[in-house]
Amino acid sequence: MTAERHLRYKVRSGFSLMELLVVIGIIMLLIGVLVPGMHAFSKRAKALKQKAQIHSMEVGLELFKKRHGSLPESKAVQDPATSKWVYGAQHLAEALVGRDERGFDPKSKWHVGDEASIASLYRNDETTDIGRRSLNRRYPPSFPLDDSVAIEVDELYDTYGTGSGTDVVHCSDEEWNSGPVLTDTFDLRRITYGGEKVKVGTPVLYYKANRGSSRHAKDVSGITDPTIFNDWIYNYNDNSGLMPLGHLEATQDLLSNDDYTHKLTAVKFYEMITNPRSREDYYRPYNKDGYILWSAGYDGLFGTKDDVTNFDR
Repeated sequence: MTAERHLRYKVRSGFSLMELLVVIGIIMLLIGVLVPGMHAFSKRAKALKQKAQIHSMEVGLELFKKRHGSLPESKAVQDPATSKWVYGAQHLAEALVGRDERGFDPKSKWHVGDEASIASLYRNDETTDIGRRSLNRRYPPSFPLDDSVAIEVDELYDTYGTGSGTDVVHCSDEEWNSGPVLTDTFDLRRITYGGEKVKVGTPVLYYKANRGSSRHAKDVSGITDPTIFNDWIYNYNDNSGLMPLGHLEATQDLLSNDDYTHKLTAVKFYEMITNPRSREDYYRPYNKDGYILWSAGYDGLFGTKDDVTNFDR
């Protein structure tokens, strides 16, 4: 009798196959509900971190304005010595940390010049008179590089392999070593920089408002001459040269893939910066008297809904 009761106890204390399947199903259901929520929470946390970085840049720009009487320009300029273009993102880096992370030289003409020349600015060589004078003129960096890297564009968009053709990224040093950019906090790629492995994000774009202009439109789809934007409140051309580079991981063959292509065309740019609270017959941009800072966001592509800016869309 005792043995019989013991047998009945053992049988009743186990899980049936059906019960086990129900438990597994509940667990899978919970995972299906929780994982997307955790992913969304992670993206939100990273966006907030980027907002904090942009705020830090705003503080640095206000300090620059206090020191020099005005904000740094963002207009794309061509270096007369090398014919290379320098864009708003590169002006931002120079203004906040200098071209060599040792501070801004107020004698800058906002292009890199010939770095091999003894007469070039930012020659941070204490053994020469020119180097010492440059270092003595410098203003201390006004932006901490805790979660950002000041890096040349050709180093940021480097090669993925040692081959040729589709193994080589579309960004050559002959075209792009014309001044560093500041990367955002979305670590999309790991590279070797300064002898160390570091994680880097996409360049932060900078546009300064032209306060002497009142020209702006929400829909520019009918405009075929991009030079028209040069006289608008905000000039798309300030950073347009960076758009063809695409995603940080885009090699030449991937630039035809929509998943690796920036979406920030002129049409998209003016649509996104238009303040919807302005009158329909007199559209105005956000920050019409200041400047715009722009991160490509979690997906690393400019012109998508996860972009992070210093205005609330």
